[in-house]
Amino acid sequence: MGRAQVLLRLALSAGSTFFAAANCPSGEFKIFMSPDLNLERDCVFDSSPFPAALIAYSLALQTRREVGDILDKALRFLLDEMDGTGLWRYWKKDRQSPAMIPPDLDDTSCASYVLRRHGFLSPPNERLIFANRTHRRSVLHLDDHALAIAPSPILLARSVTSAVVASSQDVQLLEAGSGSLAS
Repeated sequence: MGRAQVLLRLALSAGSTFFAAANCPSGEFKIFMSPDLNLERDCVFDSSPFPAALIAYSLALQTRREVGDILDKALRFLLDEMDGTGLWRYWKKDRQSPAMIPPDLDDTSCASYVLRRHGFLSPPNERLIFANRTHRRSVLHLDDHALAIAPSPILLARSVTSAVVASSQDVQLLEAGSGSLAS
């Protein structure tokens, strides 16, 4: 195994360790928001299925032995947060009234993709997703907000994965979107 492969394995292992520590009993992850980009002040827990979907996608790069428990909890969390119609919203169901934060397309697309990739079937939601395409078929709209999306959440998950990999100072050669992270 070459040096780059060893460093990649070490970075993925460090990322898995980080996600294990950030994984709550419910399966969600401790994600914080703050007006400070360094998250050094005014941090607030931001309970959401969206990061869980991206992290679950990224964890699939590891072997089941290394991340099985974390991944299983994250997938259960996504299933628990699904509306009966196969839709997801950014914030958890219990955070506030579902009427205040309607289901949206990026959360729905990412959660659906990850669950299906792991063999879970959610109610069919493709018609709702495709019905919200613009005439250019490249941007989805919901409540007058344009959401630029990839054909799948792969690019979003690559960004999360790359951030974890790049956090290891030894593996700065990897960059977001490299073909080696695609599945």
